[in-house]
Amino acid sequence: MSPAAFRPAWWLPGGHLQTLWQPLLRQRPHPDTVRESLATPDGDFLDLDWYGPETERIVILLHGLSGSSRSPYIRGMQVALARQGWRSVA
Repeated sequence: MSPAAFRPAWWLPGGHLQTLWQPLLRQRPHPDTVRESLATPDGDFLDLDWYGPETERIVILLHGLSGSSRSPYIRGMQVALARQGWRSVA
């Protein structure tokens, strides 16, 4: 989509309101993920949070350094992917 084709919702006309909508006012999804913990050879671990239908199509979601698999943007992506028939792991 080209920037010229973007049309914001009528009730979010400016960039500032569009930026503030997500963290302050949008309802945050809380998917029932299944956590799998993997031990690593160096004594550390990886926690994998799975969500979505059992399918061969899997999307790997990687959060940033200050995020987690419980970050609203990760959870929102997992819910959106599941609606499209994709399984995800974060």
